[in-house]
Amino acid sequence: MLRIVAFDLSLTSTGVCKSQAPAEPFALETAPLRGMQRLYWIQSRVLAHAEDADLVVLEGYSYGSGYQAHQLGELGGVVRLGLWCRGIPYVDLPPAIRCKMATGKGNASKEHVLSEAVQRLGYTGHSDDESDAMWLLEAARQHYGLSDVKLPKAHFGRTKSSKDFRWPEFDELEGAA
Repeated sequence: MLRIVAFDLSLTSTGVCKSQAPAEPFALETAPLRGMQRLYWIQSRVLAHAEDADLVVLEGYSYGSGYQAHQLGELGGVVRLGLWCRGIPYVDLPPAIRCKMATGKGNASKEHVLSEAVQRLGYTGHSDDESDAMWLLEAARQHYGLSDVKLPKAHFGRTKSSKDFRWPEFDELEGAA
């Protein structure tokens, strides 16, 4: 069984969703830390949750967003470096593709993505960080044929490997065998 963990990285509330049943999302609520202490705290928890993963799906960088872009870039960098150092394969799924998977539109609002997670994935919470992580996981499940969720064709736009990102081949992943 392919073990996938999805993360919607955030400086305050990182959304996490694991493929192991039940796929209940949760958030890593960041302690009141700043600077390197906060980056280390988040990185260590993400890596602990990714330890047994065959694949990690991360929401890629949002280049159009200026809100704390440098700090989020640092966070993304330390997490990606940690995964790479441990040999854990990861995919950077662009935010527009996560939106497209969830709503059929690449520029959907956080509220629309959350609403679709409630309707299509059975999400019972109210956190857009958690719902984003659920959609990142669902994108991987859909790609590898592991999902029972039926989505309209319009939701698949560019969810296949492209110049923006690449899904590892199934046989490249540890638990695929």
